[in-house]
Amino acid sequence: MMILMGCLSKFGAVFSTIPSPIIGGVFFCMFGMITGVGLSNIQMVDLRSTRNLFILGISIFGGIAIPKWMQQPETHVDLGHAQLSQIVEVLLSTSMFIGGFTGFILDNTIPGTRQERGLVAWEHSCDGAENKLVDPTYSLPYFFEVLKRLRFLGYLPICPRYVPEDTGSHEEATDENSV
Repeated sequence: MMILMGCLSKFGAVFSTIPSPIIGGVFFCMFGMITGVGLSNIQMVDLRSTRNLFILGISIFGGIAIPKWMQQPETHVDLGHAQLSQIVEVLLSTSMFIGGFTGFILDNTIPGTRQERGLVAWEHSCDGAENKLVDPTYSLPYFFEVLKRLRFLGYLPICPRYVPEDTGSHEEATDENSV
């Protein structure tokens, strides 16, 4: 929606009048929330394990150090193909990509138990009946009650009434969500 509004010159003019310190404050809050949500994803991981501490530390440090190294003027990636080299340079300059990719590779290659990796706790939290209901935090403010009344939306995975077939009866789950 913001992209469409940005294409209209009047909306673009309104956004261009916002002072830079306000934009900086909004970015500060936004990226703080992104970082918090990212860190909340590791809440079920056993951080007493040296394996997990190693993976977390290397991922964070790599996400900070490698993009900083890529900013050096003498650092240039040359793979023999201009577009491919540019793609690799952009990826190596992105902290979130480096940290996430490093964590993904290390977590899936360094041996660890399912308990240690947090998979058992995560699966256990997903099995609870309370998670079959729609979390009101992520609901739409005005139209959610209308969407909940439309039974056919229960078959679309992007809709709030959707319940995968392997979790139980569709009718039972939609009755729990109805008003």
